[in-house]
Amino acid sequence: MLWGDKVLPSYSVKPADKDTHAVRAFNDKIQADPRVENVFLPLRDGLLLLRKI
Repeated sequence: MLWGDKVLPSYSVKPADKDTHAVRAFNDKIQADPRVENVFLPLRDGLLLLRKI
């Protein structure tokens, strides 16, 4: 995933700022929720589409 035109560091690296931490936390929560389908589109920094099942 891109963030500010840069590739996000791997999850083994602690995020440098609170915004990056918030994006990671949101992505983890969405990925773990079985009620949600998600698709990541590689447009610009990335576009995450969500659909509640």
